[in-house]
Amino acid sequence: MFNDKKAAEVESLLIEHVKKIRAVVLEGNEMLGDFLSADKQFKQESYEVHKLEGEADVIRSEIGKRLLEGAFLAVYRTDYYDIVDRIDRIANHTELFCDFIFLTRPSIPSFMVDPLREICDLNHKTMDSLLDFVKIFIEGKEDFYSKKEEIQKYEEIVDKTQF
Repeated sequence: MFNDKKAAEVESLLIEHVKKIRAVVLEGNEMLGDFLSADKQFKQESYEVHKLEGEADVIRSEIGKRLLEGAFLAVYRTDYYDIVDRIDRIANHTELFCDFIFLTRPSIPSFMVDPLREICDLNHKTMDSLLDFVKIFIEGKEDFYSKKEEIQKYEEIVDKTQF
């Protein structure tokens, strides 16, 4: 059975989840920035990324629980599971990246430092746009496509920066 109260809870939790994922990414950016600057604070920030990612997983589980309890029509539930899973992968990849930096402490050539900082800045902007996108989507506004295009624009810039 469809439950409007549960649907509203899922929508609220989805926004909370995206905010937490955004926090994971921003902390990961800080961690990389400090690593590039040889600031030993990057070790604590790596831990913070793990902590925030764990908090995001708790929210993801709560969303799943609400969906199983009847939020939305059954036909739409898999879409919400898919959205949550895809967004959660952002945090998972950030955590893996931070693990790699923390555990291997790679030597990063100086010519790569500025492009990496630029990518971090673009990640920040992308996460802001993703949060806006999810809010607009939940509100049912038609203009969420402009946010989708904005996210794709940032992704294209990152791709060009990488290669």
